[in-house]
Amino acid sequence: MWVRCLIHRIEQMKEQVDRLTFVEEAVKKPALDKYDLYFSTFRQFIIQYRLKEWREENRDMEESHNPMEGKLSKAILVKNEENVAEAKNQLLQSKPGHLESNFDRQLYNLMKEVATWKKLANFGAVVPSYADDISTIHREPLRVLREYVMLAVRDYNQIIESMEEFEENKNDQLYRKLFKQHLEQTEKVIAPGLNKLKWSSKTILENFVRDVRKSCSELSNKLFVFKNNTLKIYSKCAEIS
Repeated sequence: MWVRCLIHRIEQMKEQVDRLTFVEEAVKKPALDKYDLYFSTFRQFIIQYRLKEWREENRDMEESHNPMEGKLSKAILVKNEENVAEAKNQLLQSKPGHLESNFDRQLYNLMKEVATWKKLANFGAVVPSYADDISTIHREPLRVLREYVMLAVRDYNQIIESMEEFEENKNDQLYRKLFKQHLEQTEKVIAPGLNKLKWSSKTILENFVRDVRKSCSELSNKLFVFKNNTLKIYSKCAEIS
């Protein structure tokens, strides 16, 4: 937080003034008074404005009996179509047709910000108990789960990008036509993540990600072989012509 950086700077300046033992206290007093004024102003800004604003932004979670329930009940994935109105609510902004992790943004931000607020405890910042519990108990397991889901997201998106790159260079949709059935099969494996599987289903998610990555790997290998062979054919045709 930038205010904390400013406080750190004036603290360093105060330490330098305090080391001036050969200077009379009356001479140092104006500088120390300014330090007290700035420190109090910054502290008030942190507690009375930023912390209050932050708590207001998360008021719905603070007043909920189970703040995690609604946040983990979303489907784990969303496909970013051109007309998806919710795109602004996702953690990532991918291209149309690509997958995104559908982890709740508010919960994601809260778990990151709690760590920052804890560092400001010396200035009187008190983290609400619900937020502290979420950060302490759930932050690391959910971070691992998010990263695990992102493995499947990246694998699928790499396949789509590979198709798009080849189609753009050759100005046709050869990949889409030839691999339509294979792509549809992979998308069937992905489908539960778009409408059924929730973030609260940890054990099932692990099996799901494993199945998606296996399907993506098989399709990716087929694409790789076809792409290389196709490029060889284009090269030979160029030589002949």
